[in-house]
Amino acid sequence: MIGASSDLSSLRGRLVAVMDRHDYAAELIPISRSEATVAGRPAYKSITEAPGEVDMAIVIVPAPHVPAVLADCAAKGVKAAQIISSGFAEESGAAGRDLQAEIAAIAAASDLRIGSRDLKVGAPIARTLGNCLAIGNLARFVRLVGEARTKYMLLTASLIDAEEAASSGFISELLEDRDAVLARADEMARGITDLAPLTLDATMRGLQRLRDTVPLPDDHDLVKQCFGSADFKEGVSAFFEKRKPDWKGA
Repeated sequence: MIGASSDLSSLRGRLVAVMDRHDYAAELIPISRSEATVAGRPAYKSITEAPGEVDMAIVIVPAPHVPAVLADCAAKGVKAAQIISSGFAEESGAAGRDLQAEIAAIAAASDLRIGSRDLKVGAPIARTLGNCLAIGNLARFVRLVGEARTKYMLLTASLIDAEEAASSGFISELLEDRDAVLARADEMARGITDLAPLTLDATMRGLQRLRDTVPLPDDHDLVKQCFGSADFKEGVSAFFEKRKPDWKGA
């Protein structure tokens, strides 16, 4: 649980308590930047520090921080994530829609991608929060849609629509609506379980080895430049205050 807390007056704390009270069968690993332990369990500052494989992430953090958390989930190889947060398109207008598009872009880390006709994809962070993509996510973008289209999306803070996402290969199938996407995802998952598991495993591990052939360069200085800046703090404040950020380049 990312954003877990020992504070029972908060939703983050109550969810932990409910899971304990009802003997939640799976291992619960709390992720907290402010607490060393949560409900008697050691807490980790990032999902990337959690031990072993993670099947499911429950994300309970403020909306501006969700994309970075999901990027960490992708880096960890988390199989699924559930977001419990507000401040997206349902109440934050264009800024919220931009965050949703950035979340869709992080789905690039998944192995198979399908979408509906209302899909928008991009990472308009130069307009919203003033942060940056980790170099691993940048590499995924380039691998999927090419360097030129990646530059266009990031340097103009633009979104691509469902048709362009399909034509570029970002998604493999374009369906009419959300219900059709969910039905097709279930159909695909069931179909995959009928296939030869060793072939699937060898395919996925072989593709991973191809990606690992060229190691990624270090990007700590770039991440520190953006996430440690006054501009990033301004971007987060502007998001919550529903105003345009005043960038200073510092």
